[in-house]
This record gives sequence, C-alpha cells and structure tokens, in this order.
Amino acid sequence: MLAGRVLGPNGSPAANATVCVRPQSTVSGGGSSIIRETDQTTTTDAGGRFAFDSLAAGQCTVTVSHDVYAAAQKRDVDVPQENFEIELTEGAAIEGKVTDEQAGAGVQALEAIHACWVA
Repeated sequence: MLAGRVLGPNGSPAANATVCVRPQSTVSGGGSSIIRETDQTTTTDAGGRFAFDSLAAGQCTVTVSHDVYAAAQKRDVDVPQENFEIELTEGAAIEGKVTDEQAGAGVQALEAIHACWVA
C-alpha cells in the first residue's frame, strides 16, 4: 500500500492531481527473469489525498502531474507507506511564434512536446 497527499507550492492540498506509480523491477530466483508490476494511476481527492491499495512491498517511482503546477517525481519510494507527501512547484508557460527561417512565414503544423528531466 502507498497512501499520502499531494501538496501545492504553498502547502495547500492539490486536488485533481494525477498520481502514477511505477513499481521498480526485481529479478527473481537469481535467474534472468524480471518480475514487473504494471503502472497504476489515480487522481487526488479535494484534500490532495490518494491511495494505492494493491502495491507489493518494495520500492517505486511516483510521478505527479497537475493542470496548474509543474510535474514532480520521486524515485526509490518505500512501499508500504501511509504518509507519503510530494509537493508541486509553480508551473511556467512559453508563448511565441515559430517561423520558417527561409520564407519568414509562420509554421502551420507544429507539435510542442513537454519534457521533464529529473536529476
């Protein structure tokens, strides 16, 4: 079991945050077979609370995303744990126009990709 709260930058509960848990892989019996549980996802309630009742004991990576705040991630989280907390930080926005260097015209079809690096 892993249960806890997601907090905003000022310590207030972050309602409607998406919490994803990725259990870490383990090697079984000294062989080469890897046992891997599937990722699980849930949404926080109005108090920022969440719970994953069916996680096996071990460690996992917790990733949280929210419409207002920047995403956050913690690795090597011990399971079971009932009072896990993770705090989100203020997000940022980028605005601008992409132009073709040669024609000087705006690019019609452009896909912006959001990436998050965790040290």
